[in-house]
Amino acid sequence: DSGSGVVSLMKWSVKQVTPEKIVYVVESTTIIGENKMEGPPTEMAYDRTADYGASGSDVTVTKDKDTVELKGKSLPVEVYTMEGTDANGDHYKTRMWISDDVPFGTVKTEVNGALSQEAVDWGWQP
Repeated sequence: DSGSGVVSLMKWSVKQVTPEKIVYVVESTTIIGENKMEGPPTEMAYDRTADYGASGSDVTVTKDKDTVELKGKSLPVEVYTMEGTDANGDHYKTRMWISDDVPFGTVKTEVNGALSQEAVDWGWQP
């Protein structure tokens, strides 16, 4: 919530893992003031064989190591910083904190200095 009174929550549940893909269901809830709206569950697949790296002629990517705390556990992460110019000619800087201990890897994402995504919990539910 960035002070706008809007909170968006997403729950990702893994259904199947193969060497080629991860099949998961995303359930979303949006809270605006006192109103709570739940979207329908959406099944999706993540292609584990695809290259999702940054692209573009002027993109620079750097990689560092760090440690973050998530749900009371200290996790080693790799921090990827991608800087470049978008299609409109505007400069951007995106940082992603990635951990092998978290499904899909992303612990936190920051775009132009503003937090855009952060994991708050993870675990196993049969």
